[in-house]
Amino acid sequence: MLTFHDNRTQSRRSTSELAGGRLIAPLECPERVDMIAARIRATGLGEIRGTTPHGREPIAAVHDAGYLAFIENAWAEWQAAGYTGEAIATAWPTRRTRADFVPRHIDGKLGYYALAAETAIEAGTWTAARASVDVALTALDHVLATGEPAFGLCRPPGHHAAVDQYGGYCFFNNAVNVLCGFDDAA
Repeated sequence: MLTFHDNRTQSRRSTSELAGGRLIAPLECPERVDMIAARIRATGLGEIRGTTPHGREPIAAVHDAGYLAFIENAWAEWQAAGYTGEAIATAWPTRRTRADFVPRHIDGKLGYYALAAETAIEAGTWTAARASVDVALTALDHVLATGEPAFGLCRPPGHHAAVDQYGGYCFFNNAVNVLCGFDDAA
């Protein structure tokens, strides 16, 4: 079975995760890819190949335009606000807060778009999330073209991402992109 991967998925190197009331080293980290790839090679599962770029269209078909712009620009906005650590949501809209508009400040945007506080945004988030979509869709391209199974070694994983929210280490929902049947001709 072929495995598809893009080393850009490892560019997200978050250093903290909120778990049990403490900041800890993230459980989802670039080294997980190395361990999985090593195991694929050790067991002779098959070749690991690179990906084909699929552009923004498949992501835009699944995710809200405002959310897509947020993920693309969140790190720059965080830095422009003068923050030096990773961008982690610390406040969310409440039942009594108007929910019909997106906050203007990055602190508000983080809470508006985050499902939970365990997933930080940092310098490599956009690059890794975009590359992960290409991994999933390249694996799909292979399956559709050949009828053979494929494994997409995606990171960040993607399956927790909603139309306009991130969490559980996921930013773009790769599973939905695959279900939509996008290929490189889309």
